[in-house]
Amino acid sequence: MIFGNWLYDLISVYSPFYLGKHNAIYCKKNWWYNLLYIQNLLDMNNICCSWTWYLACEMQYFVVFTGLLFIYVKHPNVAKVTFASLTFIILVLSWWLHYSNGITFQIDIINSTLDQLYVKPWIRIFPYIGGAIMGWIMHYLQQRNHLNSSQCNQCDTLQQQQQQHQEQQRQKKSCSKKKSKKWLSFAYLIFWLFLVVLYLITNFMSYWRTMPTWLLATIMTIGKLVFSLCIGGVTIMCASGRGGRVNAFLSARAFLFLNKFCFSVYLMAPIVVIGIFGLRNASTNYTDVSSGADFIATIIITLISSFLVLLLLEVPVQEMIKLMRRRLNT
Repeated sequence: MIFGNWLYDLISVYSPFYLGKHNAIYCKKNWWYNLLYIQNLLDMNNICCSWTWYLACEMQYFVVFTGLLFIYVKHPNVAKVTFASLTFIILVLSWWLHYSNGITFQIDIINSTLDQLYVKPWIRIFPYIGGAIMGWIMHYLQQRNHLNSSQCNQCDTLQQQQQQHQEQQRQKKSCSKKKSKKWLSFAYLIFWLFLVVLYLITNFMSYWRTMPTWLLATIMTIGKLVFSLCIGGVTIMCASGRGGRVNAFLSARAFLFLNKFCFSVYLMAPIVVIGIFGLRNASTNYTDVSSGADFIATIIITLISSFLVLLLLEVPVQEMIKLMRRRLNT
């Protein structure tokens, strides 16, 4: 991030395009906001290293949810009520902020609401809320399965005595099991179809430029929460052995390989984009062929540079940390 901001300032000096003011102007005055991870509470124009706004969001969510986790260990019901109340308040607040700012999919309106909506923690928290909910459900299911397995091991002798009685009742229960399996398979089918529809709507709903503000506010609040819950549902389905071909596809070696440096891709993408387009002598005329070529070239350069960052920076740092831990343990 420091390198990205330094490169941004350097390119803004030599680029024929106006990229913005230097970050040093804001860092002289507001640097201490970054130390406390509250720089996202400022306006975008006043943030030191504006790219770090999402780090502040992640730290704030980490503190809040860790505190709720400690409360849950001692007082589960209090933590559940607090979490539910917090979720409801944030939903109402986020919806009202989107509606009152007149948010639409028009680019000018989106840019004019960056300070009020884009970087604020109460707007960005919904994926974390959905992840916390589905994480708790997954933990609950794992604990229940573990408890059931332990109870079954303790009752082995009792089960042997009741085998004859169970065999007589198996035929009666077989019909009901078949019906329940049909209902479960139907529910799984509905779930996957709903995910496909939700994914398509999420990707293409921005083409409706004149969408009513109240509807867009609902999508940007409840829709984000529903989307995160669905992603968590996919994780639970795959972890419980019900993912099927989706689990096999997501567990492919290509995705496992990309997972090793996906965060590097996220960090390098803006740097590559700034370097490619910021150093051009003139603006680019849009054509399908040229824009497609730029798109493919940006992806390839980003993947290559991210892989180099993984080899030259992340892996050595990880190995150094492992060596330090071994020495401390010994």
